[in-house]
Amino acid sequence: MVAFYLKVKKFVLRNILPLMFRWLPLKKRYLFSSFYGLYNDSPKLISERLHDEQPDLKIYWIYDNQKTRQVFPEYVQPVAINSVLSIYLLWTSKYLIDNSQKQIVYQLRKDQIYLQTWHGTPLKRIEFDASDKLPKHYLNYSVVDNASVTFLLIGNQYSEEIYRSAFGIDPNKYRQIGIPRNDSLLESNPQVNNSLNDLNITTDTFIITYAPTFRNKLNENGLRQLDLLNPKKIIAIMEKKTGKKCVLLTHFHPNVGKMIDQNEINQRFSRNVIDVTTRFEMQEILQVTDFLITDYSSVFFDYALKNKPIVLFMYDYANYVKERGMYLKLDKLPIKSVKSPDELSAFLKRATVDDLMLRTRVLNQSLGSFEHGTATRDAVRLLIE
Repeated sequence: MVAFYLKVKKFVLRNILPLMFRWLPLKKRYLFSSFYGLYNDSPKLISERLHDEQPDLKIYWIYDNQKTRQVFPEYVQPVAINSVLSIYLLWTSKYLIDNSQKQIVYQLRKDQIYLQTWHGTPLKRIEFDASDKLPKHYLNYSVVDNASVTFLLIGNQYSEEIYRSAFGIDPNKYRQIGIPRNDSLLESNPQVNNSLNDLNITTDTFIITYAPTFRNKLNENGLRQLDLLNPKKIIAIMEKKTGKKCVLLTHFHPNVGKMIDQNEINQRFSRNVIDVTTRFEMQEILQVTDFLITDYSSVFFDYALKNKPIVLFMYDYANYVKERGMYLKLDKLPIKSVKSPDELSAFLKRATVDDLMLRTRVLNQSLGSFEHGTATRDAVRLLIE
């Protein structure tokens, strides 16, 4: 009975309600969504800036309580995903801001504006460049959603070239203004002390961040990824190299963070490893990070803006590439990639911090960055001018 009810509800939300709502007048309000129901990333920054500039604007956010507990500012009206109200607002709000597809197949109405920020510079293949890997229903959504985009934000030349084939969005809709979530990475004096204080880390500590991507088999995530990294060994190597106390922060996929037991991590690694997955957004952690270890995550493209050391720990490279495919060959990347724990530690022992930083600068230059630290401001201008 429950399954039948959910099926009927889904049909009504996606097929019946739009037939009515699409004829109602548009109203000047802003409907935000991020990763299908979170309050974060570039849309969050745009929302905050909009309110700062025009406090009387009506701002709504799609949320999903099954993903995470939401903490919205008082000026935001949260709207449950897949509710009647969410569908109504989708069809009657003047401005739509998102970093992923819409919650339903949606075709933009005349005079609506749909700002798409997307959520990272791609390393693994995305959208129609991965049409043989992604579900057909997702690609069908993409066709309609991409055709509805008014503005697509671009962070670098490398991404722009990929987006032409991956999205099929008219290049006249591209805006080469950077990505709002990266603005803070370009600040000369970022406000990072609060984050460090919350973690009880002194400002002279050398901070290593490990941010692996999600693996399809749940038991291959979290502590399994951490054990493969061998944090004690990495910390010892970097303390000897830098002459500083080192701490390793872990920032896992949101679906993994809820599984992590900090007490167990403390017992294994003597409080030298701190999981921050559910406590901080990735960009907040990147601001305080001195050395990033990741794998296939686009986060390393963002972090490269700081011109600090990066290493890609791709211990399951062959399987991962087979599943999804990648745009770049590892030997074409200026930053170092390693395929085993032993190779990682051997490389770190012989590499200098200056060498690692030089590799990052070369990567940054090769991307053709459009980032100037003003993307949030410029995105808001697209919406209010």
